[in-house]
Amino acid sequence: MKGSTTRLWLRAARRRPTRALAAVAMSVVMTVATISALVAGDSLSTLFHADAAAEWGAVDVEARSARTAVFDDSLGRLLGVQAEPLAVSWAPRLILSAVATQGGRAEPATQVLGLGPEDQSYPALRAIQGEHEWLRLGPEAVLVNQRLARRLHVSVGDQLALVIAVPEWTERVVSRDTSIKHVARTTRLSFSVAGIVADRDTADLHRTPNVIISRDILQRRTGLEPGSSTVLHLTAARHDRASAKQLIDRINATAVGVGMTLKPVRSDELKTAAGEGGLFRSILLTLAVLVVGAGAASVVNLLTAIGLERAHELAVLRSLGVSRRHAVWLLTTEAGCYGLVAAVVGAALAVPLAGALAGRLADHFAHLSADRGREQVQLALAVRPSTVLLGVLLMVSVVMLTARAAARRVLARDLDSVLRGDLLRQPPAPSGLVRPAIGLAVGAYCLGAASSSGAGGTLLYIGVTVLLAAWWLMVRRGRPDREVVDRRAATAGLLWAFAGSALLGDFSQGVQAGFGVITVAGELAIVCACVLLSSRLRSVMRRVRFYAPGGQPQAALLAAGANAEESRDRSGLAMGTVAAALFAVVALTVLGNASGEPVSRQGGGFDVVATSVADAGVESLRSLPEAGTVVGVPSAVQPEQRYRVEDESERRMTVPYPVRLAAVDAELVAAQRFRVADALPGYGTATQALQAVLNDDDKAVLDRYSRPEGAHPGDDVVLDTPSGVRRFRLIAVLDTFLLNTVFLSDTSFGAATTRRGDTLVLARAAPGVARPALKQALLRAGRDVGLAPKTVDESRRDVIAVNRTFTDLFAVLLLLSLLVAVTSLAAGVVRTARERRRELGVLRALGMGRRHVALLLAAEPVLAATLGATVGLGVGLLLLRVLFAVGFSDLPFLIDWGRLGLVVLAVEFLLCVTCWLAAWPASRRDLEADLADAG
Repeated sequence: MKGSTTRLWLRAARRRPTRALAAVAMSVVMTVATISALVAGDSLSTLFHADAAAEWGAVDVEARSARTAVFDDSLGRLLGVQAEPLAVSWAPRLILSAVATQGGRAEPATQVLGLGPEDQSYPALRAIQGEHEWLRLGPEAVLVNQRLARRLHVSVGDQLALVIAVPEWTERVVSRDTSIKHVARTTRLSFSVAGIVADRDTADLHRTPNVIISRDILQRRTGLEPGSSTVLHLTAARHDRASAKQLIDRINATAVGVGMTLKPVRSDELKTAAGEGGLFRSILLTLAVLVVGAGAASVVNLLTAIGLERAHELAVLRSLGVSRRHAVWLLTTEAGCYGLVAAVVGAALAVPLAGALAGRLADHFAHLSADRGREQVQLALAVRPSTVLLGVLLMVSVVMLTARAAARRVLARDLDSVLRGDLLRQPPAPSGLVRPAIGLAVGAYCLGAASSSGAGGTLLYIGVTVLLAAWWLMVRRGRPDREVVDRRAATAGLLWAFAGSALLGDFSQGVQAGFGVITVAGELAIVCACVLLSSRLRSVMRRVRFYAPGGQPQAALLAAGANAEESRDRSGLAMGTVAAALFAVVALTVLGNASGEPVSRQGGGFDVVATSVADAGVESLRSLPEAGTVVGVPSAVQPEQRYRVEDESERRMTVPYPVRLAAVDAELVAAQRFRVADALPGYGTATQALQAVLNDDDKAVLDRYSRPEGAHPGDDVVLDTPSGVRRFRLIAVLDTFLLNTVFLSDTSFGAATTRRGDTLVLARAAPGVARPALKQALLRAGRDVGLAPKTVDESRRDVIAVNRTFTDLFAVLLLLSLLVAVTSLAAGVVRTARERRRELGVLRALGMGRRHVALLLAAEPVLAATLGATVGLGVGLLLLRVLFAVGFSDLPFLIDWGRLGLVVLAVEFLLCVTCWLAAWPASRRDLEADLADAG
């Protein structure tokens, strides 16, 4: 009986294809959002893993000298022999930074790899053109990898000019028990290209443009001592962290004894990559959940409309003995079929969207890598059947659950009323104790967690807010004046959204942590504003109608306003959905511009910031007529996994990108005009803070871009260096995002990293000289040493672009939820047309035209959505401005009004069109059929 009834029910559903297509379309949107987020997250995780593995190739462990940048080959051989058989391959290597030039082209991020006979234990280089054996090269010949050959258009036989940066190093003279310090210098050499080898294995080390040469030849031609190396690379039997640690444990005692340090470089990089992949997967899934939430509300409306369309059939079946549970099963099964079709279609459409999302993010990371000379591996879209199947099952489950909710709404109506054709009567909303109890439990949990969490301010505000909401639910139970209680609670909630977030919100942990308070307070303010406006819809429409022609259009608008106010729950939901989505878009826009402080504030009195591979030759740069002041300081890049800030409880705070270390000298202190964003007492100016670093080897100063979220003056700046872990006290933060630099004393810098001369240049233009002119002058003068200058305006734009890349992508998914909300409103029109068919029939019988009936239906959701957009922009922007003034007063509050206005206009246009299209069929219904059961 049950099976035959279900088959007949599904067969009859084919008579209403329009409603089914709408439900399928909304389910497709949810499926696309979910599966694309899952696939994009998998693809990015795979990309990060593959890129980290490719950067180090077969190298699992790297050994360096703890005392100097250059060590003797014999130490490397000693450790390599002891590492066998756990190390299947090992080789001391001499790796130097260089600038390669050929035919007027320059590649400033070149690595020169000096390889020895031990490297023959690694896979042989694969020749693309010419020679591939580096041991057979003469003193004037080198090999280049495909990357360098492609960038410089190099062929076999061409001459390649190299400007090699020889680092500072200390030579220990055993016979005299003393040491000789060799200063950093630059060597200019010329070689003939004997061969081009494939970008794989050793030739692809660090994914940079590489030049391969015999180590002995490189030592002689650069003036280094025979037997000089900079690193020892070892390969474990398996490429995992356990094998690397086992290898390190085997030789660590000997390494310490000869002054060498060991790092599991490949596994560390893979661990960092795994963390980044998990971060982006969680972000994408969170945004997908928002889309699914908006889509679920739309599907409920659509399925309710479908159920109301067949409410009379259900009533007849129930009167014939079909149980309520069986009736729910019929509607749920019908929706499940729609969901299954939507899941299949959505899975096919999700793959291109996932490719676009992952590709855009991958391009962003590739751009960042290119700035550091690295070439990122190509993105491979990871479409795993298990991931797609999981997304399909999730979406079918969501559709089934929403169908169950819609079925309960339809079947909750009185059976006699439905049989008489009256679909407007709805049961009163339940007012039990479940929701207040859940609110009390959640609020108490948040208050308890606030005392032990790093985001205590956010949890405290959320906990108090949830407790107030639970109290409101308790108060309104059984009250006959619920509307009065709701308005009073909404007024109090609106005040709490502003005052409570400003008082309890903890903005000291940075923008990311403060975003939680901003989001909660914004959504609360929007809900309260929508509750207050939903009881004023009729009066709002009275004012709007005067802009419409007289007669039937004004009457239709007045009726629409009255209907919207009568169905205030539905209108409030429509307003809140649109307002919440627009508020989130606005918040992301503001946060994306949070690093966009004016150049006059960030520049520190300088016009150009430049970095170089080798010593920049500051004295020659100062002689340029375009330069007024030029300051050069030693600098070096510190990988993100070897830099962090720790507070007193040893909580680690990091940034997801490399930072630059720089040494402070007296010239920098005197020339700079930076402001201080945050500092310990006693350091009121940047001059005082930098002077303290200059005088004290245990202090450090950061700029805002190298400052991790939640880091404060007084915390420890921790650097993982070849000589061990070094700690410095953070005393101040410079008020600029343009440097991404950790400033140390000259002694501390030399102990933390390798000197290659003055490789960070800050320049001020001469009077009357524009910044671009100074940049071009520095570029011409420093081309040989790889000097890469940027004006402070360009640096500011680049920093903003980095942040906007993420916020814009996330805003796209939020706009998708806004599209879902618009479609939901159109579905509400279909549902309203079904519920009010008798009322509309009466109006048409009294002479109202079809266009005006369609206007009556469409104007109701358009009014609610327009007010929602106004609330989202007005209340949201006001709240953001207040919270920025309270918590982020030192950050700019910038809004892209042009882009935001375009979004609002597009949403309004799409809303009007979809609602009109949804309302038009109802205006063309058969009048006699609608009035047949009117009595």
